[in-house]
Amino acid sequence: QDAGPLLRDAFLQLVEDLDVLEQKGYFALLQEAKRLMDIVVANFTIEDMRRLGTNMETFLNVFKELTQPEVVTLVRNALNAYSEGVEQPALLNTSTWGLLKQMRDPEVQRGIAMTLRILRTVGKTQA
Repeated sequence: QDAGPLLRDAFLQLVEDLDVLEQKGYFALLQEAKRLMDIVVANFTIEDMRRLGTNMETFLNVFKELTQPEVVTLVRNALNAYSEGVEQPALLNTSTWGLLKQMRDPEVQRGIAMTLRILRTVGKTQA
């Protein structure tokens, strides 16, 4: 008899707290997290997860760099240029003379130099 009112009040408070969590979306988020974990369990081994954990700082630093405004702008501009070339092939002058003319453009020269620097770095890591 003494515990009844206390248990009832505690139960009602628990129901209220759970309702607040539901309204905020906690349970939907947990359900989605469970779905993602099911994918991880089905496709990754314990050793895969250990390697991922070992390299997590490196991955996070790469993602951090990818979110820098200048990198986002570079990627956006490259994708726009690609789309323009695909949608309007006439913009791409691939004749020998057209390519030689483009080689005189300082922006093209910088782009080629940067591409070669990237390729050199990739080559060093593959040696």
